Parts: sequence; structure tokens; C-alpha cells
Amino acid sequence: MKKITVFTLSVFAFMGSIFAQNLQNPTAVEFTSNPAKYNGLTISISGVKLNPKSSVSSVNVAQANGTISVGAGTPSSTVKNTGTVRCATPRGFYAIDVDFPNNPSFEKCFFISGAQFNSLPKSQDGVNASIMFKGDDKVGYTITLFKLL
Repeated sequence: MKKITVFTLSVFAFMGSIFAQNLQNPTAVEFTSNPAKYNGLTISISGVKLNPKSSVSSVNVAQANGTISVGAGTPSSTVKNTGTVRCATPRGFYAIDVDFPNNPSFEKCFFISGAQFNSLPKSQDGVNASIMFKGDDKVGYTITLFKLL
């Protein structure tokens, strides 16, 4: 009886850890059309191209709309703001260019650990891969796992 109880509890703990990771598996089209929807979630996308020879140094980010008011009694105007954010690569990581074939103009900051970066073949301009990553559309994404296709 004790073995059955321990086994049942371990199965529930394993299932809970799977759901706690909150892995999302959107298509590349869904991710590139609305990356803010996936902020903070672990994402797995197949069919991207990793280019270790180049990296994205900065990206354009749409910021929140703001209202500018000059003073009391003056009309205010709404401003749509966009800005450029520099990709701040964490220590021990490399910035890497990730190309989505469905949307070549999509550019965000992607980072990969030094050990993973060194294991990528650098003789080609880009390699097809399936990647798993987590992050934020304004700060950048950290690639946690990749599989060459």
C-alpha cells in the first residue's frame, strides 16, 4: 500500500512540474504577429534559422501611448511613441540572429549561452533549428534549448 501511495504522489508531482513550466507551442506566425502575448512563458518553435555569424544589436519597440499636456487650459495631444532598445547581452551569453521564415522583418533580441553557441556549426550562414526559449519582447529572449533540423 505504501508503494502505491508513493507512486501515485510521484506521478502527481511529475504532472504538476510539467504544467508549472507552462510550455507554449505556438506556430511561428502566431508568435511573430503578437510576441507580447507570450511574455514570461516558455515557448517552443520549430523551423527557424539560427545565424551564429550575425546578431541583432538593437530593435525597435512600440511604447505606450502618452498624453502631453503643456499647462492648465491648453489642449493636450496624444503621442504614439516608438523607441530603439539596445540588446544588452548577459554575461556568459552571446547575441544571436534568429530568422523566422514566415516574417523576415521580425527582429528581437535573442541570447544563447556560450556553451550552446560554441556547439553551433559556424561554417554555414544559417542552420535550421527547433528552439525553446523564454523572455520578454522588450528585453529579449534566452534560448534554453535548440535542436538542429
